[in-house]
Amino acid sequence: PGPEYLSPDISWTLVEGFPVDGTFHGPREVFDAWWPQLMDKFSEWKPVATQLLPSGDSVIGIGYYEGVAKGTAIRFRASFAHVWTLRDGKIAGMYHCADTLTLANALDSVAR
Repeated sequence: PGPEYLSPDISWTLVEGFPVDGTFHGPREVFDAWWPQLMDKFSEWKPVATQLLPSGDSVIGIGYYEGVAKGTAIRFRASFAHVWTLRDGKIAGMYHCADTLTLANALDSVAR
């Protein structure tokens, strides 16, 4: 989603060990800080949701990322789980866990 789908006070949290981890606040940090840092590491990146499960004011997304680390031709597929919190028709929070080992291995292949 683009910045117009994010609440002005969004909290975007990525599990420790993800290629760009931590908590980002507000649409600017998400799209001007986190996203470009992530895309600097990968030549291809695609999230694929295989299940979306509503839970009150949240949606749980289960799926995988597929892509290629920059500087390699090696494809990877890493599982994820996202919890999206919705408020007033916008995304107000995102917490995610991912298969950080697979991602680290893909990025490590660049250094070899």
